Amino acid sequence: MVFVWLFAELTPRWLTEKYPETAAAAASGWSGQTHSFGSARAREAMRLYIHAVVERYGGRPGVRGFNVGVESGFQWIARPDTTNAADRLFDYNAEVVAAFPGWLESRYGSIEALNRAWRDHYRSFDEIQPVRSRFFRAN
Repeated sequence: MVFVWLFAELTPRWLTEKYPETAAAAASGWSGQTHSFGSARAREAMRLYIHAVVERYGGRPGVRGFNVGVESGFQWIARPDTTNAADRLFDYNAEVVAAFPGWLESRYGSIEALNRAWRDHYRSFDEIQPVRSRFFRAN
């Protein structure tokens, strides 16, 4: 009996080479060959990959199951370009950064609610960018 373990965070080299915009990015701008989980194209490519493996090996008599492992943030452990924790823990892929204001709006509902929670004075969600410093606070 075999259980097939698929690591969704292990990016095929061709993906970020063919589509550089799918690469995860550190706060400093450095990016390697790991895909961003925030990239729609990367998620679709990994979905197709997992589907293809299951289609190919799923009917074999010895295969009893599949385990898909995902460890987001793992990409910075292998080769950090800085000792700054914010650079290694968060993904600053352009698609992720562009979606951040919308995510904040869905979480807080209004700019007034965000300003109360953050004790700040933003005029709109669009002016808020993810923190790129080790001096950040978690809410």
